Amino acid sequence: MHPPPFKFLTPSSFDMTDVSIKKSETVYEGYAAVKRLTLQHGLFEGGTSAPMTREVFVSGDAVVVIPYDVRQQTVLLIEQFRVAPLHRGEHPWIFEGIAGRIDANEIAEDVARREAIEEAGCALDIMERIGGFYQSPGIFAEHITYYCAPADLSRAGGIFGLDNENEDIRAVVVPLTEALAAVDDNRIVSAPTALALLWIARNTERLTRQWLDSNQSEPDANHTSVT
Repeated sequence: MHPPPFKFLTPSSFDMTDVSIKKSETVYEGYAAVKRLTLQHGLFEGGTSAPMTREVFVSGDAVVVIPYDVRQQTVLLIEQFRVAPLHRGEHPWIFEGIAGRIDANEIAEDVARREAIEEAGCALDIMERIGGFYQSPGIFAEHITYYCAPADLSRAGGIFGLDNENEDIRAVVVPLTEALAAVDDNRIVSAPTALALLWIARNTERLTRQWLDSNQSEPDANHTSVT
């Protein structure tokens, strides 16, 4: 069955030729970079905007993956220290999905599998792509690819992370219902994690049929030592 045609969210006819970049400069470069663009773009009612200056935070693209045990109806999340909540004066240890940066010439699925080993000792095989999203397109250039992956989480969990990256990560297995409740009551404050969990909730029945009825394998997510 083909999806119905777009009715309301039909994209406009603009393309890259409707944007004119007059100047591009790097105003800061470290672990991430800040670029300043001077540009003009097409307007919905016709014509071209006045010249404007916009800054964009450039940190490279990333991947998020949630291991999901459809038999036990559990998911694996990680808890770690994050500096952004600290900057806001909020509790800086937060629950998230497994995530990592995609380096040059890397494939997103391979990064998801590598990060699952490093951050949770979890060996993943099959990857169900959720989609690719910008988390804050008004300022961040980072594009995140999201995955859900089948896993046997009956023996998963523990403390993980790479010493040379100063990682201290606690992997926890929780019922999907509790993870969703944590989205509802805002114990989960990571938007990428909330998005992935809500997608899983919408697709639970299909994933169960796909991963169980077709006998697709679920890797045993043991406590794999990572150094």
